[in-house]
Amino acid sequence: MMDERVRYLALAASLLLGAGAMPSSVAAGEAEEFFAGKTITYIVATKPGGGYDRYARLIAEFMEKYIDGARIRVVNVPGAGHLVGANRLSIAAADGLTIGTFNTGLIYAQLLRRPGLRFDLNDLSWIGKAASDPRVFVIGRQSGIDSVRGLRDRTGPILLPSSGVGSAAHTEILLLSSALGFDAKIVPGFSGSESELSVLRGEMGGTYGSFSSLRPFVEDGHGAFLFHVGGADRVPDGLPAAADLALDDDGRRVVATIETIAGLARLTAAPGGVPPDRLEVLRAAYRDALADPGLRARAAEWKIPIDPLIGDEVAERVRSILSEESEVRAIVSSAIGKAGAIGKAGGE
Repeated sequence: MMDERVRYLALAASLLLGAGAMPSSVAAGEAEEFFAGKTITYIVATKPGGGYDRYARLIAEFMEKYIDGARIRVVNVPGAGHLVGANRLSIAAADGLTIGTFNTGLIYAQLLRRPGLRFDLNDLSWIGKAASDPRVFVIGRQSGIDSVRGLRDRTGPILLPSSGVGSAAHTEILLLSSALGFDAKIVPGFSGSESELSVLRGEMGGTYGSFSSLRPFVEDGHGAFLFHVGGADRVPDGLPAAADLALDDDGRRVVATIETIAGLARLTAAPGGVPPDRLEVLRAAYRDALADPGLRARAAEWKIPIDPLIGDEVAERVRSILSEESEVRAIVSSAIGKAGAIGKAGGE
C-alpha cells in the first residue's frame, strides 16, 4: 500500500512539474497573442515637438510592424523636468501595455536623492535606448559672445533655459558651470522647442542640449556652438571639447561623467514587473524597429543618430551608475556642491 502511494505521489509530482515547464516557444506565442488587438500607450515626458517626442513617434510607428495586431499610441505627459511622465509610467499596470521615454536627468535625480522621483530606476523593466548623442552648448546670435572666454568674462550670469529643475539640461548646466568656470542663471519651464524659441526672441542668452536637437537651430543661423560634451566624431570639426576647457582635473572628471550618462540617450522603459515573456516581445519589437531600413532612412533624413542598446544592457549600465559605490555619485555630488545648491549657478 505504501509503495503504491509513493508511486502515485511521484507520478503526480512529475505531472505537475511537466505542466509547469512550458516550452519557451509556447510562452512567447502566448505573449504575442496577448498584444493582438490591444493598444500600447507610449508616454513621452515632454510636450510635443521636441527630440523625445520625435524619437518616440518614429519608434512607435515602426514597432507596430513587429507586434502583430497591436497599436501604439503616443501620449505626451510633460512637467517637472520629465518627472511627471516618468512617475506616471512607474505606477502604470505592469501588463506590457504602457511604455515610456524620459531623459537622463532622472539618473541625476536618483544619484542626488532629489524629492519628486517616486520610484527606483533599477526597478523599471528596461526596453532599450535609441541613441548616443553629444551634448552641445549653443550661444544666441544676439548675446555678443563668441567663445568660452567671453562666457567666463561676461558681467553677470547668462540666462539659460531648462525644462525643469532635475532635468538633464538643468543639472548638466550646473555641473558644467562649475567645471568650466562660467556663471549661469538657469530658468526652468521650457519644453520641446520652446528653449530655442526663447533664444531666438532674445529672452535667453543660449541653450544646452543634444546635438541632433540643436543642430537645425544653428544651421538656420540663429546661434553658434561654443563647445561639446562627447561625440567628437559627430560634431563640426574644430568645435572645442568641454574636457579641454575644464579648469582642473575635477572639472575633467565631471565632463567624463556627463559623457557616460549622455551615452544613454532616448531611454525607453516599462513599469517594473512586466511578465518576462511580454517584456521580451517589447524588447524584440524595439530592437527590430531600430534596425528597420525604413526607420534608419528616416533618421538619416532628419539627421538624428540611432545607436541602440536593448534591455539588460541598459539595465546593467543604469545599475552601475546608480550603485552606492559608483564613482559617478561622488563626482556629481561634489560638483553640485561646488556650484551651490540645486538651481543655484548664479541663481534660478
